[in-house]
Amino acid sequence: MKRSKRTVVRRTTFRKEKKKSKIKIFRIFLLLLIFIGIGFGFIKLKEFFYTYDGFNIETIEVVGCKNVTPTEIKELIPFKAGANIFEVSLCKLEKEIKELKPELKDITISRRWKKILVQLYEREPEVFIKQGNDTVGLDFDNIPFALRGNMFGMKIPMLEFSNEQERKELLNFVYNLKPFAKDFMSRITKIKYGEVEDIILEIDNKIKIFWGEQNKFDVADKASKMKIVLSDADKRFIDGIKYIDLNFLEKNKIIVKVDKIEKQVGGV
Repeated sequence: MKRSKRTVVRRTTFRKEKKKSKIKIFRIFLLLLIFIGIGFGFIKLKEFFYTYDGFNIETIEVVGCKNVTPTEIKELIPFKAGANIFEVSLCKLEKEIKELKPELKDITISRRWKKILVQLYEREPEVFIKQGNDTVGLDFDNIPFALRGNMFGMKIPMLEFSNEQERKELLNFVYNLKPFAKDFMSRITKIKYGEVEDIILEIDNKIKIFWGEQNKFDVADKASKMKIVLSDADKRFIDGIKYIDLNFLEKNKIIVKVDKIEKQVGGV
């Protein structure tokens, strides 16, 4: 019986598809073998890195110390010299040390040849605050931390506040004031809110400055005028200044009280 062309074509197509299927299965099998080989090679390579003595830590170096000592940082590191350099989780360790040491603004730990390098970035207090009976530092990240070394003698303001929101607002005020108050910033000993939510500064532990409401747009002008008045008053009034009121600065007037006598300083 003579085969039809259609039957021949079908059988030829079936054989081609079967051949393609075999090739596809072979490629999948080959890829699987390659992946298994890569995984096995990675495990063996990892074992080599973790067991080879040439990768052992010889030194742990701590740099960037100002008030924090290298010894106290090394005591927080869970491994010592002799440990394998690749067995330690550095990112996790950085986070743990920062939580234990709030006086650190940042810390980076990196692997070097046979050495672990710890780079510290310490916080610097911008103001003092009270925590219970203790005086602690506060930077512009609003993070309290214990005072260390030369921090105790720093000439920076003490913030007085009744809640966390006031602390945040007063710290923001210091942040805005600092660039314009370089000449008298070290003389500011206290910053707080008054009875009507205006800001009060204390200079040299005796002179009150009634600053008024917090407004970052008038800080530069008020700071400039305050510098002039302080300088002039220090020279003119031997008995000392009681307070300086900046609430009327919009009217180009500043009130200065000296020894029970109030004087208006105009055209400042």
